[in-house]
Amino acid sequence: MEDFHNDDAVLLENAAKLRTERTAAGLDGLVGGLAAVVVNVAEADLAAAVEELLAYTGLGFKGAYEGPREKSLVLKGGRGADVLVKARLGGDNPFAPFNLGAKTGDNLEPRLETFIFACRDLQAYVDIQRGRGVAFMTPDIVRAPHYDFIQTTPSTYTGNSLGFVQWTGEEGE
Repeated sequence: MEDFHNDDAVLLENAAKLRTERTAAGLDGLVGGLAAVVVNVAEADLAAAVEELLAYTGLGFKGAYEGPREKSLVLKGGRGADVLVKARLGGDNPFAPFNLGAKTGDNLEPRLETFIFACRDLQAYVDIQRGRGVAFMTPDIVRAPHYDFIQTTPSTYTGNSLGFVQWTGEEGE
């Protein structure tokens, strides 16, 4: 086994290489800042999780929605990213394999799941990334009244997913 040396030269070299590859692929300028994070909890814990975040942070309640597969509450604080706290209403959980462990027991729901970034041209981004072998959770971009959205499958390295939103109406709606 090689001796470990705390030297960031290899990391810096790889970061420079990745920046060059990103530029060559045409990705520069397509993705902006963090727009939201998604925290998933068990349905029975949804209200308590939101109450806890409201009590201990500067976040405020912005809205809620329910679809056939999930309930979500949106929290907002200042100019930072939104926090979406959601609960699945059944079906497959693509993140469950990443929560297996001695401390989780049967409770596979609570986790920080997704980092969502603003994107100025989502179709171009998806086309480029698919060409590079990136897998997404849906076959196509999800088109909603105020935004378009897509997210990657969970990373084998972090267990998290990356989401990308392009606002087509009022930002944040």
